[in-house]
Amino acid sequence: MFTNIQSYFTRNFDYWAKRGIRGPKPYIGFGNTLHKFLNQTTDLEVQWIHEFGKIYGIFEGNRPILTVADPELIKSILVTDFHLFNDKEANPLFHSKAHPILATNIEVKVGDDFKLNPWDDTSDRKAFVGHANDVFTPSRLRLLLSILLPKSVLNALGVKHPVRESANDASTCSRHAKCQITAF
Repeated sequence: MFTNIQSYFTRNFDYWAKRGIRGPKPYIGFGNTLHKFLNQTTDLEVQWIHEFGKIYGIFEGNRPILTVADPELIKSILVTDFHLFNDKEANPLFHSKAHPILATNIEVKVGDDFKLNPWDDTSDRKAFVGHANDVFTPSRLRLLLSILLPKSVLNALGVKHPVRESANDASTCSRHAKCQITAF
């Protein structure tokens, strides 16, 4: 009986090993989520990046999740090769009937709502880009960057930040943020 229960909770734990992707050892029933409860997330991610590389596999419970820490590869995934990746899974908490305000967040959009083409002339896309223009002003980004950069994973890894203090850089950063956000 115990063997059956154990095999059920560990049935996917060889998923990344079969594909040649390294990662931290998961715990039965928790996967790697227990690691995140016991350690500070940023320190843990930095440790795993140093130990397993910029691409590694983890488990959320029994579900395999690929973690990518290379900025160029992330850009390629989110912008260039976006159409090649599966739809995100829907969380029932965020359905419009469950919570109408949370359902409007771009992070919880799935399917066609999530994969809106940034060059499409749909009204939803135009409304979202309009909101992004209001939110990502150069002064707000400068303030946000001054708060987040010292605490970022990239800083902990020793990666140089291409952001300087001038207004032109804040404007450029604002344009890039808008492009990245509208890619969603």
